[in-house]
Amino acid sequence: MRMKRRTYRRLRALSLVIIALALLGIIGGALSGSPSRSSALPKPTPTPVLARASATSGTRHTRARHRRHRHRRRITPVVAVATTPAAAPAPAGCHPLSDEGTCYEPGEYCRYDDEGMTGVAGDGETITCEDNDGWRWEPS
Repeated sequence: MRMKRRTYRRLRALSLVIIALALLGIIGGALSGSPSRSSALPKPTPTPVLARASATSGTRHTRARHRRHRHRRRITPVVAVATTPAAAPAPAGCHPLSDEGTCYEPGEYCRYDDEGMTGVAGDGETITCEDNDGWRWEPS
């Protein structure tokens, strides 16, 4: 059974249109910067690196060496690591200490474990955990 010439031409024209549209879609997607499958993955976060001064950090490389090693060198971003100031040390005579390691002061809420307990505030005043509109450290 032989295909009619008219049917063959229509089929060929239709396939060429489909191929052209597919190529335009691929090229248009690449030019528009649409994300590919590999860029849909989450990007790794930079690892904090402490900057160190070395003896060779001030030397300059020649252009030939720079060109040769350019493809191997990866620049690692230096992330500043913020340091939190340490809490002021509690005076030696106060007890009990809060969960943060500081001395209790009169009027502060006390823990359930400290109910009825007597201690020493940061200024050396004796305090007791009493039920005064909630369990609070009160001067004794």
